[in-house]
Amino acid sequence: MEEETDVELEVGGGFEPKEAELVYDEAAPNLVETFASTEKGRKALKRLADQVRKDFDAAWSGAEAYRERIANDFKIFTGDLPKKSFPFEDSANANVPIMLETLSRVTARSSSELFGDWTNVFSVLPMTPDDEQLAYLLTKHGNWQIRNELTDFRRQIGSRGMLLFYTAGDVVCHSYYDSAKKRNRHDILTCDEFFMPYVFTTTEPDLSDVPYMGKVLHRYRHELQRMRGEWSGVDEVIAREPPSWDDDPEQVAHESMAQTMGIEKPDDSSRAPYKLIEYVGWAELPNQENDRFIRAIMDYTTKNLLLLQIHEEEDWQDRARFDRQNEELERYRAARAAEAEHQAMVEQAAGMVDPMTGMPIDVNMIHPPPEPAIPPGWAENPDDPMTSPDPIRMVPIRLFTHAVCIEPLVGSLGIGFGRIQSDFNAAANVAFSQYTDAATLANVCSYITPEGVEFDQPFSVRPGAINKVKGIGPSDLGNAIKELRPSPANEQLVNVIKMMYDWGQSAIQAPAVLSGEPGKSGETYRGLSTRVEQATRQLSVVTRVYADFVEGILKNNAKLNAQFLPDEQILYLNDTKFGGGEEIVVGRSMYQRDYRVEIRSDLRFASQAQKISEADELLQMPGAVPPLQTDTAFVHHAVRKALEARNKHEMIPLLGPPPPPPTTPFGAPPPMPGMPPGAPAGMPDPSAAGAPPDMGGEPPPEEAPV
Repeated sequence: MEEETDVELEVGGGFEPKEAELVYDEAAPNLVETFASTEKGRKALKRLADQVRKDFDAAWSGAEAYRERIANDFKIFTGDLPKKSFPFEDSANANVPIMLETLSRVTARSSSELFGDWTNVFSVLPMTPDDEQLAYLLTKHGNWQIRNELTDFRRQIGSRGMLLFYTAGDVVCHSYYDSAKKRNRHDILTCDEFFMPYVFTTTEPDLSDVPYMGKVLHRYRHELQRMRGEWSGVDEVIAREPPSWDDDPEQVAHESMAQTMGIEKPDDSSRAPYKLIEYVGWAELPNQENDRFIRAIMDYTTKNLLLLQIHEEEDWQDRARFDRQNEELERYRAARAAEAEHQAMVEQAAGMVDPMTGMPIDVNMIHPPPEPAIPPGWAENPDDPMTSPDPIRMVPIRLFTHAVCIEPLVGSLGIGFGRIQSDFNAAANVAFSQYTDAATLANVCSYITPEGVEFDQPFSVRPGAINKVKGIGPSDLGNAIKELRPSPANEQLVNVIKMMYDWGQSAIQAPAVLSGEPGKSGETYRGLSTRVEQATRQLSVVTRVYADFVEGILKNNAKLNAQFLPDEQILYLNDTKFGGGEEIVVGRSMYQRDYRVEIRSDLRFASQAQKISEADELLQMPGAVPPLQTDTAFVHHAVRKALEARNKHEMIPLLGPPPPPPTTPFGAPPPMPGMPPGAPAGMPDPSAAGAPPDMGGEPPPEEAPV
């Protein structure tokens, strides 16, 4: 028998404790704390923070020259000219306001055309004939919301966005829900606030063809404190070294523009805001097969992530598919259950005899068999309890809207009229500066004398001044002192200024006629109208591009309403323009479907006189077309248009409800029975021409053959 030996076991020797598994909810509003609870999650947070910082630095440094160009253009726009040096430091240094005049003219014209009536900016288009009432309610609520609830919408979209669109040629709007103010926000971002990477080209208005993008957030201390509970690590950010106005990222364009306006950064940084980075884009996440679209907010100084969420939502069309397939599967299973129940009744009644008749009981006579169960075509095995429709497809939430004034062939940044106007303005300023410098020299002469000429007192040029000369006689005085006077300013410089001014107006199609310039001598009204039409033709195309940009913002506003609007909200809309009020009930479920809008402006830049003339022509049409005289619906609509053209909206309710349109063309009476659709009432059928009228009774007997 072998001797037993003791075997020592090493507990834990060569083994490491199993790392805790990272499990998280993809729909969680903030994943930072969940990730920070495990080692795997902390590694993922560090990797994501490095990605955000690296992507931002690459995009920010790549657009440095672009920001400097925008800053220089803005200086010319505001007339901030460099100071002159000796000997012209006191010479005139005026700005030729080409850029300011032309751009302010076209922006005001476009803005007045798009947003001339803030009570009725856009319409919601129905998706189906059953959506007419829903589209009406959404139109009412949407126009009320941008006019009353979104207090900065007019300045952001109607002023800032329009000016940036024409000057820089590139405008971006970020839509989001402000949890502190409890309302939607739509912020126009400048080149010092928005960033996106270098790309070959981008044409999607929602920037869906760009891998990432974001903006620089400026949050004061009290604003950060309000985000406790939504963001993680807020107290750690506040506890760090106080922020400074000079903190990175450096925003050169903003500082340059502030100096141009005469605003200097304070030396005291106690009230400086914290600079944060809001980042949206594709990133790798733990436990995911493919990259996911995320939204992250990072403190740029410490690289700490305050917010991390999967920025995706259910596709509304795929949600409809999922619900439809679920209903099909439930109907099939209910039908299968009914078939099984009926079959059980048949089997139970097998061999049973009716005691009253002595006949076998026919269950089908008492309980007719149910409709046969039709399996859904999409399901391979619908009888399997685990069978279900494919999961709902998730799509990125895209709340950035992008538009360009002049489409670039490559790259992502558009070209604006400001780029053209700034060059013309700079050339005109240089020519004007040279002209004033030459005029200054021409007005100040100098003198030259031989070495032996001396004056009793310092030489002076002033009214009544007497300068006594030593060493020369009166006869030699004219030869001893020579006056040196530069040539007068060259008038060709004035022509250069005029050329730059004319080219600036023609390049942007912004002549003075848009500002109400009177017609030329002997010019007819039609000639003046033609000049206005030619000037606004190019404007209407560019304004249509900005209108598409606004429509994208309104769609994003609907997305926010679908998520943050209450379940039910009762509003009383008091329409002072049309008179009276109306109570409507809206809720976020009304915004779940696709949202299509249309800007109501016709974008023809027609004057009020032209609109009145066109409306009056409609009123005169019943006199030229007699069938229209009995068409009350046409007359009612023509009168309404005439009142709208005259801005007499308060008189429209006096017309009463619109009558229904005629059921036949031009209100003609319907044809008699038996008549073809095109035959007038009371007239014989033209297809039976030459046949005797049918008088009824038996047909006449046939004549016997001879």
